[in-house]
Amino acid sequence: MAVEMPPWCGECDPDTRRFDLGDSERRCAQCHPYWAFGHDSVEPRRVPVGRAEQEQAARWLAYELVSLRALPTDELRRRTRKFFEAGWSPMDIVHALDFDPDGSLVRFAPSAEDPADRVQRRVLNLLSAWCDENGDPLLSPAQQAEVRRERMHSRQRAQQEKWAELAARRTDPQASVRSGARQIAAAAALRAKQMHLEARQRERAARLADEQQQRRRDEQIREQLSRLQGIPLPRNGSDALEESRT
Repeated sequence: MAVEMPPWCGECDPDTRRFDLGDSERRCAQCHPYWAFGHDSVEPRRVPVGRAEQEQAARWLAYELVSLRALPTDELRRRTRKFFEAGWSPMDIVHALDFDPDGSLVRFAPSAEDPADRVQRRVLNLLSAWCDENGDPLLSPAQQAEVRRERMHSRQRAQQEKWAELAARRTDPQASVRSGARQIAAAAALRAKQMHLEARQRERAARLADEQQQRRRDEQIREQLSRLQGIPLPRNGSDALEESRT
């Protein structure tokens, strides 16, 4: 283990700091390195303030993320200190180690089998993606969500103020007369009626034109049939052969 071992409580196994329960084991809440520092007392979504809370948050991260256990607690706290000081919570650190700022999954996440120096480099690279060009941390995921929520609430308040202003206005019965809205609406209705009549007239004219064209085609067909009926049909080949023999 990379973290320091607390004093042995004298009740659990001195090597594993666990209780043997037969088919399973249980970590000792008094002297196990990932439980003895108040793991249950850490609020993951609260920003740790001060060195002691930041060390406790670093131990919480080491317990939650197995790949970080290769790092000493002091090194992990040093890597995350500026983020904690910028208002990040331990859950924000977990999100930054899993996702890039654009929401995509990160690559080359540290593994539990990696040596400590490789874990340090990968953790530094993953957290650097959440820094600006000056190396200062960006807004944490929770802070970004708070900004989006505040913008949404601002838009909602502005819309509610507009609705309240409209609702507070007194109704003026003569407003439509003064503004000419009724005359405009009447002219629009009359124009719509005229356009409807014009459309029906164009439709009727097009239908009559189609009927006339169809009648002309029928007349042409009848004329061609009458001419064909007055022309004698040619004899077939067998009649011509019989006539040549006689």
